[in-house]
Amino acid sequence: MIARLALVAVVAVCACATGCTEDRTETEVDWSLASPPTGREVNVRAEFGGSSCSEFKDWGVAETSSSVTIRATAEFFGNECTADLVVEPMSIVLDEPLGDRRLLGCRPESVVTAGSNRPTVDDCRETAS
Repeated sequence: MIARLALVAVVAVCACATGCTEDRTETEVDWSLASPPTGREVNVRAEFGGSSCSEFKDWGVAETSSSVTIRATAEFFGNECTADLVVEPMSIVLDEPLGDRRLLGCRPESVVTAGSNRPTVDDCRETAS
């Protein structure tokens, strides 16, 4: 009987690990400069909440002659989350020096940031610590 209960418990845990998947939403999150950009190097950090219900996914960079857009994405899932702050640092090396190009993408409009009182910025250099 005990062996059967143990087997049922193991099966339930395994089934939930593979079949009890919550809705997952991948969305852009805020990022800021960890330090002022120098040359081709831009040190950034994404910041978002809910570490037990989220995980960082990816950094994306798009460069043009007039701007550099950096995107940070995270995946959110579950509904019983802790209120921890997640910080994901990254050192990005651009194809060309940042120079006078605008730095964009640090305050994306997304489900995570909707309704927040975040200040808007014209150039993400304003977020340097």
